[in-house]
Amino acid sequence: MGCDIHTHAEIRRDGAWEHVGKVFPTDEFERKYSGEQFTDEPFSWRDYQMFERLAGVRAHGLREPLSIPRGLPEDISAETRSAFNDWQPDAHSISWLSLADLLRADLPADDFAGFYEHVKVLQSLGAPDDVRVVFWFDN
Repeated sequence: MGCDIHTHAEIRRDGAWEHVGKVFPTDEFERKYSGEQFTDEPFSWRDYQMFERLAGVRAHGLREPLSIPRGLPEDISAETRSAFNDWQPDAHSISWLSLADLLRADLPADDFAGFYEHVKVLQSLGAPDDVRVVFWFDN
């Protein structure tokens, strides 16, 4: 059975977290499948090396996770909360990482070009502590 990630980018404005819209470029497979050029879900492809680095999910001891799963932030946007509720009770390893956290990812650029492309988009949205990605996994 495979494992998938579900991600939602948020930006803090005036003290409240807002869901980020479709600003992340899709990959070739997603463009072909959905017809969409952009998505609101960064890092939404299945990559177990990335999952291991983000939260220790599907870990093989190759990379230290940026953080152990932190749970769902209490102050998430309504859109993110609704999406999360849709995945209950199947969501697991629920967490979030700030842009500051993601900038420490240190993944091989050649193998993770899409990851870094999405990080650049996140950087264009705001300060590292005012941008985050909330995520969970399902099997």
